[in-house]
Amino acid sequence: MDQSVIHTLKTNYKRELIQKMVDGDTPNVISFLKEMTIRDAVNIIHSAWAAISKVSLRKCWEKGLPMPDSSLSDDEGEKSDFWGSTDKDIQDSARQKIADFLEVDEREVDHHLKMWVDEDANLPTAQEKTDEDTSQEALARGEPTPLRTETGEPPSSAPSTQQALKNLQVVLDFWTSQGKNLEAIQVETQMRKVREIQAKQQKQTELASSS
Repeated sequence: MDQSVIHTLKTNYKRELIQKMVDGDTPNVISFLKEMTIRDAVNIIHSAWAAISKVSLRKCWEKGLPMPDSSLSDDEGEKSDFWGSTDKDIQDSARQKIADFLEVDEREVDHHLKMWVDEDANLPTAQEKTDEDTSQEALARGEPTPLRTETGEPPSSAPSTQQALKNLQVVLDFWTSQGKNLEAIQVETQMRKVREIQAKQQKQTELASSS
């Protein structure tokens, strides 16, 4: 709806509201407003809307829905409250409302509008595939899915038993220096299992070389 018609409706509403308050028997404005109901407000809006001339309502569509000049004539004897808004009026009104909303000078409106328009300019137009997506596609093609570490990189080759024993020895020394006997015993148990694996591997190597 055109702002001029809205302004006229508000003016008529204020006039009807004041008239109702004057005609009433309430002692003051506060008492009058407390006694008002939603039905009273709707009735006042109805009266305010009815007070707007038909010619004014037709002419508010002049920009969006052009009509023959004859349809806008005052042959009904009614006085028009509105004669249409120009494109400049509409643009100026919009710019002023944006400036008021942003609490900036009207000259800065174009800058803010450009920021809004370009806000998504650098966003990616396609979503990058996750590891899960890649795995699902590989499964669908019947291909083995590559393992990934927590950092997303393919895992390196497994450490040797000698490397495992060396690292476990560091952990054992740490727990021993902290007086954590239970943790030290657990590490010793792990070292014993690694030595068993190491001995088994050596035996397999000897058998393979002898054959």
